[in-house]
Amino acid sequence: MQAGCRWSGRELVGVTHEQILAFEAAHPHHTPSRDERTRRELGITPTRYFVLLGRAARSADGIAADPLTARRVRERAAILAAARESRVCGIRHASHS
Repeated sequence: MQAGCRWSGRELVGVTHEQILAFEAAHPHHTPSRDERTRRELGITPTRYFVLLGRAARSADGIAADPLTARRVRERAAILAAARESRVCGIRHASHS
């Protein structure tokens, strides 16, 4: 599998939605060792992994393959987005006072 993987229809050439979600289920915590495993086992960078993980978690194929992990990934993304928006809104309100 190469870092230059590309999407072809429903799967990343070389890495499927199921593989991405299975990797996430096996390694749910972000650690330096997981970053290294991402490169070694999936052949992609950690940044690319998170982009593909989000896509897999939102896809019908990904949800069908591993509904629990897909839901956990979507919920974590929603929490992070809400926290990010809260910080941005807080900064804007403070600067306009």
